Amino acid sequence: MKRTQKVLASSLPKSTLWVDELASHLDGYATVFHFAASVGNKRSIDNPVRSSQVNAIDTLNLPETARKHGVPMVVLSSSAGIFGELRTVPVREDHPLDPDPPYGVSKLAEVCGFAFCARGLAWLFR
Repeated sequence: MKRTQKVLASSLPKSTLWVDELASHLDGYATVFHFAASVGNKRSIDNPVRSSQVNAIDTLNLPETARKHGVPMVVLSSSAGIFGELRTVPVREDHPLDPDPPYGVSKLAEVCGFAFCARGLAWLFR
């Protein structure tokens, strides 16, 4: 049986309406890969609320949207920013979490919130 693969590239606009837009395209997908972020330490210092909104709060919509549309797996790509100053390279899974500045904090909040909201889905954090 030949398996068809579809790819949809999307981004998170400056509005939470992206969830409705994304949802209208999800039927029939097997996996959602989430790479979106408000990137950059300076940006997060200048506007920590916006950084947290995009990186943590907006991401919480993704697992529920995937679940509602029958997408069984979500892959979350986070950031080494959750570790703060790296003590070892390569970074091991048991590396201490010590995020700094607000960017790292928002990405750690993203991971924690995502783990809670993705219950019942297959998910992978990288």
